[in-house]
Amino acid sequence: MYRPVNLGEAQEVVASSEGPLQIQGGGTKVEWGNPPRPSTPLSTLGLAGVREHDPADMTATVGAGTRLVDLQARLAEAGQWLALDPPEEHATLGGIFATNDSGPMRHGYGSLRELVIGMTMVLADGTVARSGGRVIKNVAGYDLCRLFCGALGTLGLVVELTLRLHPRPAAACTLVMPADPNGAQRAAQALLHAPLEPVAIDHDGAHLYVTFHGSEEAVAGQASRATDLLGPMDVGHRDLEATIAGAPGDTVLRVGVAPDHYATTVALVKRLGDEARLETRIAAQVGLGLIHVRWRGDQVPPVRALREALTGHGGYAVVRRRSEAARGIDGFGATPSGIDVMRRVKHELDPRARWAPGRYLDW
Repeated sequence: MYRPVNLGEAQEVVASSEGPLQIQGGGTKVEWGNPPRPSTPLSTLGLAGVREHDPADMTATVGAGTRLVDLQARLAEAGQWLALDPPEEHATLGGIFATNDSGPMRHGYGSLRELVIGMTMVLADGTVARSGGRVIKNVAGYDLCRLFCGALGTLGLVVELTLRLHPRPAAACTLVMPADPNGAQRAAQALLHAPLEPVAIDHDGAHLYVTFHGSEEAVAGQASRATDLLGPMDVGHRDLEATIAGAPGDTVLRVGVAPDHYATTVALVKRLGDEARLETRIAAQVGLGLIHVRWRGDQVPPVRALREALTGHGGYAVVRRRSEAARGIDGFGATPSGIDVMRRVKHELDPRARWAPGRYLDW
C-alpha cells in the first residue's frame, strides 16, 4: 500500500508506479458502486489536516484524508462549520467528495459538490492539476471539481479541497408529525411553495421531520408558520443515520426520483421488499426525491425489478451496501445515455485506465 503524506510524495508515487491504483480513505464507502478489479491501494490518510482556514472569507483548505468530524471540531472554534451531515462522520473529505455523499441537510445547503470551490489533484501520469481557487468568486478555467465529485476515484487522486463554510446556526429546531408517504409528499410540496426555508425535510415512512436553522427569532417564526401550514407538530429530533448507513448484512440503495413520484416509489419499494420477504426501511429527503432504502434479510434483494420500474419516470437506484445475497448485483444498473462522452473524458484524464478499474461500469 502507498501512503503519501504530502503533495510531492503523492505525485512521486503516481508517477513512479505502474499498474492500477485504488484510492482508499476511511473505508466507510468501500461498497459503493462495483467491486474494483485487483489494484494497489493508495491511502489518503497521510494527507490529513487543515492546510489553511480563513474565517473572514469563510473558506478552508484541507487534505483529502481529513476526517469530517475532525474538521468540524476545528471549525467550531471559529463559530463555523462545513454544512454537511452524511451518516458516517468519521468518513474522510476525500471519500465524501468521491461519492458526493450527503445527509438530510442537503435540502438546505446542497451537497459537497456545491461546497467545494477548489481542488488539487494528481492525474494518472503524475501531473499535478488544480481547479477553482481559494476564493468563492473564482471563475477561471473549467470546473473540474464538479466532474471529479461523485466519480468514485476513477479520474485521479484528489489531494486537497478548498471548501466554502457557513456560520454555525445560533438555533435549530426539528418539528415532527405523523405522515404516510402520500401525506409526506403533500406536506413537502406545501413547504416548498411557502415562504419558508427548511434546511431538511425528511420522512422515515411514518413520520415527517422538518428542520430549521437560524437565529432564535427566525427559527421560532419559521416553526410557527410551518405549524400553521401543516397542522400540529411536536418538537423532536430525527434519527435516520442508521437506515442511511446500513449495517453488515443489509442491502442499502440510494434511489432518486422526481419529488412528485415519491409516494408511489415508496409503495413500490415496500411491495417489492414484501414479495422478497425482506424487512424494508426508508430514510428520505422528500423535497429532493432522494430515498435511502434498507432491505434486510437472506433473500436476493429485488434491485433489478426496482430499476426496471423506475426507468418509466427517469429514476435510478445506486447500490451503497450489499448483503451476501446481493453480491452479483451491478452497482449502477443501465448504462447512462451520456456514456460515450463519459468514456472520452475518462480516456483524456486516465488513458491507461489506472484509477479504480471496475469500480464504475467497464472502466
